[in-house]
Amino acid sequence: MESDKRKKTILIFISSPGDVADERDKARAVIARLASRYGDQVTLKPILWEDFALTADKPFQPGIDDILSKNHGIDIAVFILWSRLGSEVGGSTTKENGTPYRSGTERELDLMLQARARSESDNKDTDEPVRPAILVYTRDDKDALEEALKGRNTSELQNLIEQRGLVEAFIREEFHDAQGHNLRAYHTYQKPPDFSGRLRVHLIELLDELLGHMGVLWEKAPYAGLRAFQFAQNRIFMGRDQQVCELGEALRAQADRGCAFVLVAGASGSGKSSLVRAGLLPALCFHEVEDTVPEWRRAILRPGEHDGNLLLALVRRLADYEEKDQEDSDKNRKVGLPELRSAATRGLEQLAKDLNASPDVTVRNVIGRAFEDAAKTTGGTVRLALLVDQLEELFTDNAITPGQRERFFEIIETLARSGYVWVIATLRSDFYAQVQQSKALMRMREGKGLYDLLPVDESALRRIIVVPASLSGMRFEGITETEKKPLEDLIYDDALQHPELLPHLQDLLRELYETRTSDDSDNWLTHASFTTLGGVSGVLGKRAETIFASLDGDTQAAFDPLMRNLVTIQTEGAQNAVSRRAPLRVAQDTPAKKKLTDALVNARLLTTDKSPAGEPMVSLAHEALLSSWKG
Repeated sequence: MESDKRKKTILIFISSPGDVADERDKARAVIARLASRYGDQVTLKPILWEDFALTADKPFQPGIDDILSKNHGIDIAVFILWSRLGSEVGGSTTKENGTPYRSGTERELDLMLQARARSESDNKDTDEPVRPAILVYTRDDKDALEEALKGRNTSELQNLIEQRGLVEAFIREEFHDAQGHNLRAYHTYQKPPDFSGRLRVHLIELLDELLGHMGVLWEKAPYAGLRAFQFAQNRIFMGRDQQVCELGEALRAQADRGCAFVLVAGASGSGKSSLVRAGLLPALCFHEVEDTVPEWRRAILRPGEHDGNLLLALVRRLADYEEKDQEDSDKNRKVGLPELRSAATRGLEQLAKDLNASPDVTVRNVIGRAFEDAAKTTGGTVRLALLVDQLEELFTDNAITPGQRERFFEIIETLARSGYVWVIATLRSDFYAQVQQSKALMRMREGKGLYDLLPVDESALRRIIVVPASLSGMRFEGITETEKKPLEDLIYDDALQHPELLPHLQDLLRELYETRTSDDSDNWLTHASFTTLGGVSGVLGKRAETIFASLDGDTQAAFDPLMRNLVTIQTEGAQNAVSRRAPLRVAQDTPAKKKLTDALVNARLLTTDKSPAGEPMVSLAHEALLSSWKG
């Protein structure tokens, strides 16, 4: 019972006329899915008028008014509009100036604005958040509106046109001044699935702020360090919500035009892998991008893990992809398409050969059958999201010939056009010239098939720093006798000077977490650790040099041979260094290399995993090390 008393309830009021019933249902679904993001300590409760216990002694709107007026705890209010402003209020309810409300929607917005004004006054000298936060969405879909007008009689047409005029007048009067400048923010969307993505983005930002001081909601490390964020870390993946929304819309648009493929291009360290792994894939699998598919599976392939057979690595990842928990190896689980093993009656090796010989036929007859078998098991349509991560590895691996590379792209194109698989690829932008040489890739990127990932903006950067710590019960040290700024501001100012160094920032934050101090009630991230670590620009090189200096001379001498295993030089165009994976047995083929590898893995500067064939592999934790550590 004690836990129930401590459980916080967030009330989210949804106001929407009957023409956006689809969006109302999607809002319910988004709220339900977001509930798991914040653990058992929080209840997210949608408040909709059809759920109210309205009594027969009064009309609808006065009944709704009573409930909203009594319920002073509305935390977030969401208004959704399209072609109708809603039903007339009726009765004696009027605005403060005595004029009647045009609809219940207008009345409900007024109630929420009044509640927010009271909250601002009551909490002006406290740290309590001002409530409710108000989100307004309007649908801009002329094609659907014209379709809704077809076949209507004169009276119905007149009513619909009048209602649409009321919506436009409402937006103009409530959200713009006489010169047309915005007085209040509102958001437009085109289709209901677009609304889902945008609502998710906005609710996450608001909920993180509301819930940030209520206790520990994330019990593992709140920062990923040099590793990419993974699917299971989506709750602490911050700062890219808008990009997740945009990328999801682009991918769905590509699927609608018959080729479900998007290439995410960005500079090294811009967060491409994390964006897809911890942002887009969860949004897909939680039905926030495409909610007509009951079940999504997922698989990830890095081309560099091909074990000598690129297509066999692909089909193994499709069939056997196992998602790894970076903090707990006992919690790995398979999330690919295991039905593919049964459908490939002659084995995965032969399936890879058949794909190479006849992609269209093999995808249709074998991979398609696996999806049909999966649908029979689950009772509904099954689709798979495939991430081909770090596509540049195809251009730096001399074991892959140009012909094999192009055939691989042709097979990826066949999958993307099959209707069964949605494909996302990530690429370092300095390799885009090589991409342009592939006819298959250029066909796939037509339309919205290329997404340029830009550096995070300033508000997103602060969320990346502050929110994960808050969700995990961490606190940044404040002003001290020697430091005139709170630690979070120092980190933010430092990160602003190096927006391209996201991996360095994550590594710094992870090291601050690892060196945190505790008192009786709080976990503290300290100024002293920040200074010792060297800030955003110095953290990687400083830690690497410290580890390196602690080793004996023979072990230090193994550095160059080890790096030749883990780094390759791009031979086409600019000669850039690129990290690559190596079998652990190769990286540890001498006692000195083994000692060096073990030391760097323990320091989280190298990372280990397994290839599709199950062989232990090792690689740099991030390519940022190539520019931060001179060795």
